[in-house]
Amino acid sequence: MLTFDTTPNPHALQVRFADGRSCPPLAATLPASRALRSYRAGDAAVKALTQGDTFAAAILAVPGISSVLVSEQWFSVVKVPSAEWPSVKADLRRALRPWTNAAETGGRDEPA
Repeated sequence: MLTFDTTPNPHALQVRFADGRSCPPLAATLPASRALRSYRAGDAAVKALTQGDTFAAAILAVPGISSVLVSEQWFSVVKVPSAEWPSVKADLRRALRPWTNAAETGGRDEPA
C-alpha cells in the first residue's frame, strides 16, 4: 500500500510505502553510493531499465508521470499539468503492485 503526501508543487507528490519499507535499491551491480536516483520521462525509462532500476522504470511507465526522484525512504513523482491525480495515483498503485504485494505475501521485492 502507498501513502501520498502533497508538496508545495501542485504537480508533485511524495510517496511512501505505508508499511515503512524502503524503496527498492538499484541492482546490486551498481555503486551503493547513489542514494538518490532521478529520471525524466521519455528516454529515462530506458535509462532506468538499462541501469537495473526496474522500480523507477515502472513509475515512469505510468501515464502522466514526467519525472521521478527515488530516495531510500520515499519517492517523488511529478505529473504533467494535464494529468489528474486520482488517475495517476490509481495507475501508480497498479504499476507498483509487484513491490507492494511482495511485502504482504513475504515475496520478492522485485517483479519476476
